[in-house]
Amino acid sequence: MDIPVSVSLQPGMSVVSLLADTFGMPQGVPVGLRRSLRAVCPAYLSDAAATLTSTGSFHVPPLLWMGGDADGESIRRETQRIAETAPEALVSEIGRMYGGNVPLMWRKVVAGPSAFLLAYAAMAREVWETLSRIWQRSKPLLEREIGRIGVASVTGQWGRFSRG
Repeated sequence: MDIPVSVSLQPGMSVVSLLADTFGMPQGVPVGLRRSLRAVCPAYLSDAAATLTSTGSFHVPPLLWMGGDADGESIRRETQRIAETAPEALVSEIGRMYGGNVPLMWRKVVAGPSAFLLAYAAMAREVWETLSRIWQRSKPLLEREIGRIGVASVTGQWGRFSRG
């Protein structure tokens, strides 16, 4: 059986994961980094983050996902896109996620989607500003790993490579 393999750098998804960890959903982030991320995020943002982490799982509407690249400019564009998202689009997506039965923790967002979008975008920008230096330093290592994965997949060695 052939398994399609695709590898890309998606720093925006690491921003989402760091947001989860910073505000209550452990993702393995070192304590020092978690503390520094909390310190750079203004207190009012924790209210927005609480919505995302209050159930013990991290359900983020797809329109809040970010991909981006390690140069950082695309992350800034994506956070701007989120800030400028039509509030009704977020409300609609939340409704779709939960089959029209919006859970209690999302009702505050549904009641004030504009404020949530702005807070989420601000939170993501703050986290990215802290994280971007790490991505820049690690980019050569990540690119080397992508190359190794590519070679393994086209030479038929993927099975051996994926097992360690």
